[in-house]
Amino acid sequence: MSPRALLLAALLAALLWSLPSGCSDPAEEQPRGEIGLEPRAAAPEPATPAPAAPRPPAPEPAAPEPAAAERPRTDEAIEAPAPAHAIPAPLGLGQWARYGVTWSDGGRSTMEYRLVGREGSRHWLEIDDTRRAQRRSFRMLVSLEDRSRIESLEIHALMIRGPDGIQTIPPRLVRAQQEALRPFLAVLVADWETLEQEDQQVPAGRFQGCFRAEREIAFGGHTQRARIWYHPAVPLTGMVRFEGRTNGQQMELIGFGAEGATSRFTSP
Repeated sequence: MSPRALLLAALLAALLWSLPSGCSDPAEEQPRGEIGLEPRAAAPEPATPAPAAPRPPAPEPAAPEPAAAERPRTDEAIEAPAPAHAIPAPLGLGQWARYGVTWSDGGRSTMEYRLVGREGSRHWLEIDDTRRAQRRSFRMLVSLEDRSRIESLEIHALMIRGPDGIQTIPPRLVRAQQEALRPFLAVLVADWETLEQEDQQVPAGRFQGCFRAEREIAFGGHTQRARIWYHPAVPLTGMVRFEGRTNGQQMELIGFGAEGATSRFTSP
């Protein structure tokens, strides 16, 4: 494997499964001065103090912040009945699913999956991981025709945006590294026919009869064992909850929609 391929595999592994959780708090901004210059001498005080400026009228008291229960909600919790079949919802442009993530070291982030475009039978999928106002994003062109086998899922183009800007992975490198990249799509595998069913309560609502899967996901030289609950009411991923059995990573559905997702890959 070439050094570039090794770098790519290491980068993807670090960003997706082993991201340090929580980036440290941003340093408090210090007053900016002129570095390397002597302090300026203070201006002499005037002999006679200037007359005091008239005081502006007192501001209106701020309206009290509404209680948590009164704050408008963007994602309404639902009650999803037990599914009648083990088939995921069809893919459609604009679908999105958002998760609250607890990483192995206790850090928290928000992860969102979005379908934002299509080229023939291929879809543009975006994944964001946001922590304390810092966001890493992935944009990939993927084939998702047969979601029952991870071997049939392919990534045809890949871009990564991080603190240092946007990196476009060369197409030949993407083609050569399908085995290393495919775990990006593991959450989209939907082979639910023989799975046991359990109810799950998450911030997005109560989902009855979720399909419980035990998965082993090999990524970056490591194997992650996970228990995942799926429900066809959830578009795109189908995933309601994820529990990492190896490293303790947790994901819970906090919102989703069948439409409305747009690309945010180039936005700040």
